[in-house]
Amino acid sequence: MGLLSMAPALGYIAAQSLRDTVVLGSIFELIIIYIFFTYMVYVAAKFLHKYFFIKINMSFVNYQPYSNKEKKKLKKQGVEIK
Repeated sequence: MGLLSMAPALGYIAAQSLRDTVVLGSIFELIIIYIFFTYMVYVAAKFLHKYFFIKINMSFVNYQPYSNKEKKKLKKQGVEIK
């Protein structure tokens, strides 16, 4: 929570210090865009991987929850249920 409350202050300090320097401002913007782009690529890869994995392995996807008897039986067999 502390980091979230510090973010506006740090942004204001960075903006005031980079206000007159065009080159540093551009570099700072490129760094922020790069971080955002890298995060978005990570999120996209995570969800696309999950989508294609489930699409290929539909036989392993269970839409109905297991009953308690089935859970006990599967645990005895060594199957981990998440």
